[in-house]
Amino acid sequence: MGQSGVKGLFLDLDGTLADSMPVMRQVYFDFLARLDRQGSDADFDSVVGYTLLDTVKLLKQRHSLPQPPLSLLALYNDLVEEVYITHARPFAGAAELLSAARGRGVFTAVVTSATRRVPELWLEHHHLDHLISTVVAAEDVVRGKPDPEPYQRALDLAGLIGPQALAAEDSATGARAAIAAGIPTYLVGPPDLRPEVPGAAGAVPSLAELIALL
Repeated sequence: MGQSGVKGLFLDLDGTLADSMPVMRQVYFDFLARLDRQGSDADFDSVVGYTLLDTVKLLKQRHSLPQPPLSLLALYNDLVEEVYITHARPFAGAAELLSAARGRGVFTAVVTSATRRVPELWLEHHHLDHLISTVVAAEDVVRGKPDPEPYQRALDLAGLIGPQALAAEDSATGARAAIAAGIPTYLVGPPDLRPEVPGAAGAVPSLAELIALL
């Protein structure tokens, strides 16, 4: 157990553990270009944090895409897998934070809106998989972020209740999900890029800053 009494550390993947926002932004533009549509930065920003299925459903509606959602999802997943594993690097402090949590006996979960294959291959590729207790992915829930179900699932797997854990997110969508599950939640990232989310426990500029909270 962590020195502070924290027994669980739950981390978002995109934009929190993985420096993947540039990769995912490019995937978004490539996806729409393949379908003869033009994207925008504001459109991409509005879907950050949602599951890919929810993302393609939103894009289907906004851009009048004729293809069924599952076909759109297959295309989006293919584009993600082409570049994500090797091009999305761990953020500075990721390995140090995960190692500290492991050393203190803290149950560590990646709670992501991605499908399971992406985070598992990414963690393995960057030699972080042995530091993670479990992954909660899109397939594990009925309702994705901002619904609290993904974080409640992580709590259930850890055998914990909200106040015993700590969550880290970079998006308002993800933070709202963790806060709704009763977990003290920190926004991670540069001050000019972090959203302000009511109910958040605090904000830190980098993952390494979370080590002191364990």
